[in-house]
Amino acid sequence: MLHRLIISVCALALLATPAWAEGRARCDADDNTPGLHFEFSISGGNVKRDRDTDKQLWKMQLRQHGIDARDVTRTDDGCLEAFVQNSDGSWNTQYYDEKTFRLVQD
Repeated sequence: MLHRLIISVCALALLATPAWAEGRARCDADDNTPGLHFEFSISGGNVKRDRDTDKQLWKMQLRQHGIDARDVTRTDDGCLEAFVQNSDGSWNTQYYDEKTFRLVQD
């Protein structure tokens, strides 16, 4: 029974499709550090206020780099997902590295 559970969990992990597997480069990838990396954190306090503060900070930092984003969220792999307006009025999703604010190429 236990080894069926282990096989099921492994199969599920292989079938999961993270954002970076869709063709976009990972923002948290570090070529100098091979292997798996795990992060664990516990937060307290007013989490909604903290998220709103982070969004405003990211928008200001992107504006300093010439990107006028309407909304910004952080992806699981450390990218900033910015919704920006194109010159023709349409909207586009672009991904930026959170540390360098450089566009992450597809």
